[in-house]
Amino acid sequence: MKYLGALRGSGTLIAADEELGAATFEIDGYTLRPGEVVASGELSMAPEDLARAFGQRQLRLRTSEGREFTVRFSARKLAAASTSAHADFGGDLPPASAWAH
Repeated sequence: MKYLGALRGSGTLIAADEELGAATFEIDGYTLRPGEVVASGELSMAPEDLARAFGQRQLRLRTSEGREFTVRFSARKLAAASTSAHADFGGDLPPASAWAH
Protein backbone atom coordinates (compact mmCIF):
# COMPACT_ATOMS: atom_id res chain seq x y z
CA MET A 1 0.00 0.00 0.00
CA LYS A 2 1.39 3.40 -1.01
CA TYR A 3 0.18 6.74 0.36
CA LEU A 4 -0.75 9.18 -2.43
CA GLY A 5 -1.72 12.29 -0.51
CA ALA A 6 -4.82 14.19 0.54
CA LEU A 7 -7.89 15.37 -1.32
CA ARG A 8 -10.28 18.01 0.04
CA GLY A 9 -13.47 19.40 -1.37
CA SER A 10 -17.21 19.76 -1.15
CA GLY A 11 -20.31 18.33 -2.74
CA THR A 12 -23.72 16.80 -2.13
CA LEU A 13 -24.39 13.48 -0.42
CA ILE A 14 -27.02 11.38 -2.20
CA ALA A 15 -28.90 8.20 -1.20
CA ALA A 16 -30.82 6.52 -4.04
CA ASP A 17 -32.29 9.60 -5.75
CA GLU A 18 -32.62 11.75 -2.63
CA GLU A 19 -30.18 14.54 -1.83
CA LEU A 20 -29.25 14.33 1.84
CA GLY A 21 -27.39 17.63 2.06
CA ALA A 22 -24.20 19.56 1.46
CA ALA A 23 -20.99 17.90 2.58
CA THR A 24 -17.27 18.54 2.77
CA PHE A 25 -14.61 15.87 2.72
CA GLU A 26 -10.97 15.42 3.59
CA ILE A 27 -9.64 12.04 2.47
CA ASP A 28 -6.33 10.26 2.09
CA GLY A 29 -5.63 8.22 -1.03
CA TYR A 30 -3.67 4.99 -1.37
CA THR A 31 -2.78 2.56 -4.12
CA LEU A 32 -3.23 -1.11 -3.32
CA ARG A 33 -1.75 -2.24 -6.62
CA PRO A 34 -0.95 -0.36 -9.84
CA GLY A 35 -4.02 1.47 -11.10
CA GLU A 36 -6.17 0.74 -8.02
CA VAL A 37 -6.83 3.81 -5.85
CA VAL A 38 -8.76 3.64 -2.57
CA ALA A 39 -9.45 6.40 -0.05
CA SER A 40 -10.67 7.00 3.48
CA GLY A 41 -11.17 10.01 5.67
CA GLU A 42 -13.72 12.42 7.10
CA LEU A 43 -17.09 13.43 5.70
CA SER A 44 -18.63 16.51 7.36
CA MET A 45 -22.24 17.70 7.19
CA ALA A 46 -24.83 19.52 9.26
CA PRO A 47 -25.64 17.30 12.27
CA GLU A 48 -29.22 16.57 11.19
CA ASP A 49 -28.14 15.66 7.63
CA LEU A 50 -25.31 13.43 8.85
CA ALA A 51 -27.65 11.64 11.29
CA ARG A 52 -30.12 11.00 8.45
CA ALA A 53 -27.36 9.67 6.16
CA PHE A 54 -25.56 7.53 8.72
CA GLY A 55 -26.27 3.83 8.31
CA GLN A 56 -27.75 4.14 4.83
CA ARG A 57 -26.37 2.01 2.02
CA GLN A 58 -25.45 2.98 -1.52
CA LEU A 59 -24.46 6.53 -0.62
CA ARG A 60 -22.80 8.69 -3.26
CA LEU A 61 -20.99 11.98 -2.92
CA ARG A 62 -21.28 14.18 -6.00
CA THR A 63 -18.37 16.61 -5.75
CA SER A 64 -18.33 20.21 -6.92
CA GLU A 65 -15.74 19.09 -9.54
CA GLY A 66 -18.26 16.65 -11.04
CA ARG A 67 -16.85 13.38 -9.66
CA GLU A 68 -19.05 10.84 -7.94
CA PHE A 69 -17.60 8.86 -5.04
CA THR A 70 -19.17 5.93 -3.25
CA VAL A 71 -19.32 6.44 0.51
CA ARG A 72 -19.46 3.84 3.28
CA PHE A 73 -19.35 4.96 6.91
CA SER A 74 -16.80 3.01 8.95
CA ALA A 75 -18.31 3.25 12.44
CA ARG A 76 -21.38 1.43 13.67
CA LYS A 77 -22.65 4.34 15.79
CA LEU A 78 -22.71 8.08 15.36
CA ALA A 79 -22.30 10.30 18.41
CA ALA A 80 -25.19 12.70 19.01
CA ALA A 81 -24.87 16.07 17.23
CA SER A 82 -21.78 14.93 15.30
CA THR A 83 -20.79 17.01 12.31
CA SER A 84 -18.30 14.51 10.85
CA ALA A 85 -17.77 10.78 10.51
CA HIS A 86 -15.05 8.53 9.15
CA ALA A 87 -15.84 6.87 5.82
CA ASP A 88 -14.32 4.81 3.03
CA PHE A 89 -14.55 6.29 -0.46
CA GLY A 90 -14.49 4.61 -3.87
CA GLY A 91 -15.92 5.10 -7.32
CA ASP A 92 -14.63 7.95 -9.48
CA LEU A 93 -11.49 8.68 -7.44
CA PRO A 94 -8.73 10.61 -9.23
CA PRO A 95 -5.80 8.62 -10.65
CA ALA A 96 -2.71 8.24 -8.47
CA SER A 97 -0.90 11.11 -10.23
CA ALA A 98 -3.63 13.66 -9.29
CA TRP A 99 -3.35 13.44 -5.49
CA ALA A 100 -1.67 16.28 -3.53
CA HIS A 101 1.37 15.05 -1.62
